[in-house]
Amino acid sequence: MIGKCDIDRLVKELSSEELNHYFIMYNECMSQILDEVTRRENRLTKLVKVFDEEDIKVSFKILKSVGKYVKASQIAEDFYPQLVGAMILINCNSWVVRLWKLIKPLVPKRLLEKISVVGKPTSSNMSLLRDYVSEENIPLKYGGLNTQWPNVTDVAKLYEKVNSSNQ
Repeated sequence: MIGKCDIDRLVKELSSEELNHYFIMYNECMSQILDEVTRRENRLTKLVKVFDEEDIKVSFKILKSVGKYVKASQIAEDFYPQLVGAMILINCNSWVVRLWKLIKPLVPKRLLEKISVVGKPTSSNMSLLRDYVSEENIPLKYGGLNTQWPNVTDVAKLYEKVNSSNQ
């Protein structure tokens, strides 16, 4: 788990081309970090994206932003199809959960297998997160033991290490 991202601001301030470039660069960075962790731990490591909807004010304007975000994300996913292990949407309003149930049949199977949409975090629906992230790295608010999230220092050090090993 790396940090928070203001999707609405990201989409507002970047053109579609810049957003696509951002996602490709982000996925390349994540790919290199995950490759380093996979080699070090001797087991395949994938990215888990957690979207916490708790602080998002729902409006049609944000839905437009999400659409642009999803389109750019899908372009990057086409370049890095095996990078993401799971996407978990947490604290979704009940209408989001119902909407997900309606559009689920339209989502490609490859993507559908990676997405979980849940309401409030509970021990049962957060068990999926434990399938991918060790308990000491899961933030307290999701039932883990991590009191310092995001730990930007650790991520910066890891990124620097991966970057220096590629030169």
